[in-house]
Amino acid sequence: MKVCRCNRDYAGKECSVKRKSKLVAYTLSVFFGWLGLDRLYLGFYLIGFFKLFTFGFFGLGWIFDVVYISSGDVY
Repeated sequence: MKVCRCNRDYAGKECSVKRKSKLVAYTLSVFFGWLGLDRLYLGFYLIGFFKLFTFGFFGLGWIFDVVYISSGDVY
């Protein structure tokens, strides 16, 4: 399987997915993650709204997302 080399601001097999800012995602996760704004920013709308109505999965999802976003690439 051949993988193309693309601009660092893009991801995916065909370099067609614009990456989101890790700094913005992390900042949203730390300060507003319990409201789901981090997942909404990343495009995971269903999880984001569920976090909004459960206050970050009762705190557990908020802690998970802070670690998850800080440890890997965001797309």
